[in-house]
Amino acid sequence: MKRRLLIILVLCISLSYAFIYKTENSGQNSIVLQFITHNGYGNNLYIDNVTVGTQFNKDVKVTSFINLPSDTIYTSDSLNAIRPTSLVLDSILVLVTNVGKASLDSVTFNLDIPEIPGYRWSVTIFSLQPKEIREVMFPQAIFTANKTYNPKIYVADSIDGNRENDTLKQSFGYYQGVPKKILFEGFTSATSTAAAVNNPSLNNFVNSKFDSVVAINYHLGFPAPGNDSLYLADTIKNKERADYYNISAVPNLIFNGSFFSGFPFSTSNLQHSFDTLKKFGSPVIMNVTDTRLQGDTISTNISVNIIAPISAGNYFLRVNAVERKITYASPLASNGETIFYDVFRDAVPNTQGTPIPTAIGTYNYNFKYLRKSSWVDSMVYTAAFIQNDYTFDVLNSAKSRTGVSEKLKNFTIQQDSPDFISEKYRRDAGKINLTKLSARSLGRNIHDTNSTGFYLEQFETPGLPQNWTLAHLSKLITFENVYNSGVNGISYPGNGCMRMNFYANTDIGQMDTLYSPIISGVSSLDTLRFDYAYAGYLYNEGDSLYVNISTDGGLTFSRNIFYKGGIGLATSSSSTTSFVPTLNSQWRTFAIPLQGIVPDNYTAPIIKDYKLNQNYPNPFNPVTKISFNLPVESKTLLIIYDLTGREVKRLVDESLSAGIHEVNFNGEFLSSGVYFYKLITPGFTQSKKMVLIK
Repeated sequence: MKRRLLIILVLCISLSYAFIYKTENSGQNSIVLQFITHNGYGNNLYIDNVTVGTQFNKDVKVTSFINLPSDTIYTSDSLNAIRPTSLVLDSILVLVTNVGKASLDSVTFNLDIPEIPGYRWSVTIFSLQPKEIREVMFPQAIFTANKTYNPKIYVADSIDGNRENDTLKQSFGYYQGVPKKILFEGFTSATSTAAAVNNPSLNNFVNSKFDSVVAINYHLGFPAPGNDSLYLADTIKNKERADYYNISAVPNLIFNGSFFSGFPFSTSNLQHSFDTLKKFGSPVIMNVTDTRLQGDTISTNISVNIIAPISAGNYFLRVNAVERKITYASPLASNGETIFYDVFRDAVPNTQGTPIPTAIGTYNYNFKYLRKSSWVDSMVYTAAFIQNDYTFDVLNSAKSRTGVSEKLKNFTIQQDSPDFISEKYRRDAGKINLTKLSARSLGRNIHDTNSTGFYLEQFETPGLPQNWTLAHLSKLITFENVYNSGVNGISYPGNGCMRMNFYANTDIGQMDTLYSPIISGVSSLDTLRFDYAYAGYLYNEGDSLYVNISTDGGLTFSRNIFYKGGIGLATSSSSTTSFVPTLNSQWRTFAIPLQGIVPDNYTAPIIKDYKLNQNYPNPFNPVTKISFNLPVESKTLLIIYDLTGREVKRLVDESLSAGIHEVNFNGEFLSSGVYFYKLITPGFTQSKKMVLIK
């Protein structure tokens, strides 16, 4: 439910952030764009079709893969746990755009998938008009499980005047997984009328899917008077979990670490989200077993079996005591509710959880906690899940209870052990600090270079385009690609754009920043353009957009080129429903000449030698940039090692074109210390040292 809040507009022209762009030719021929939003809890903002430079006469851009995964996926048969051994796509679809001035009679595209023997196909399309976007279809592909694939699509014709946007690569993993239990984290209060209306639908759905889900309901102290006794029983830990997701209103629901957008709750919208998540498996098998010790002690054993590779992240095992059903003779508080399901009772040892490894193998964990006198013993069970704090994704979840019966089964009684975890220790939770969350690349499409002479980003790739980065402190609500949504700016056709969901973001004053890559080959005669759309909610809220530009490779953003807020930002009338621009009239195009912003004396650099540059900044916390020069197209490896020589992260493993290349490295998942990065090519190898300080 949309709530009206007092808005205090805090103006900030530039943000300092750890993503530093630095090249040898910085400040001479390149720009970096910085899109900053300020949340006033109004309505949605959309950005699309960022263009810089002079349009070529003939120019075809390979825009995106349509139906290939953009990241690692784990498959499973949710019905019988048989793990498929292959992924069969009847066709591979690629999106291409004519971004040039001239019509093209025909264009030929090649698609290579090196990991599939013999898969190399050419397809020719005909009559491609200026600004026209087209699907290109390639034949069936069969992807065998437990591999990583690197398909590459490129323009085969020499007629194209701009070769820099002709090639697109994508990397994804396809691995066998196991069925996933879907984690429902509900946030409610016995003082909320809306919660009383929506909770029955949620409870009924969970009860109908009880063995396929893990449900935990946290009670909070709002709305006033905040006298929900289930919240007051442990205000600290209930609030810590709400703060983790930045929850400021009830009811709210998180599905496997992502906000559920189907409000109000209903069987149909809950089922839709559930079915979507169940299509994909998990790389982790989890089992939870509870044992009753003498007295009021519960011992829980959690087995974590990692069966497939897991991407780098900051993973925690979070363990919770849950009470299945609590019934009161009279309403608990002002909303009239008397029955509550799957109520959060405790986090063991705390809400932060226990860090876990990512290597394939089996890991066992044992925790003990006290059942408090107010808990009904037969109703208490343990729920556990593994979550990546970088992305909030939940790998899998499990619980010690099956069936919807109100009686708990199969508990054994044994003597307490000397390693009992005390009540004091259990409550030493510590505050969860997520302000360290930095950039998150949501897609893995890779254009060979950004040095184009004409740059166009249509946001037609799922997630963030390669080398676009995101800085946000608003946890789950930030810039997102509404790809394949039918929402698109007016300058170029397409089916996607970037959205800032002010409508749902209750974190007033939050600022989020979207960074472009280094856009090279820019001259003072060029013009920068982008499309935007925005509507207020009711009262011309303080939502705002700043666009700053850097001419020193992203080191400083001293020039503000765009600022609008409130009614000045609006391109459409206010709306009390979530704003979606469906008409061309609801968009605007901003354009600014770059004369006086970029230097007039641009000379394209000539790369003669291999070179690995020192990372910048160094020391760093937690993000740094590594750049290197390639004089010719080369098979390239860029690998991070720790002091023992153990490989920490493989940043690059592909063939790259000649030129200057830059890679962002996020070391947030690493401990402070000295690390090495190594560039390996057929004609050159070099290592350098860098220091991470937290």
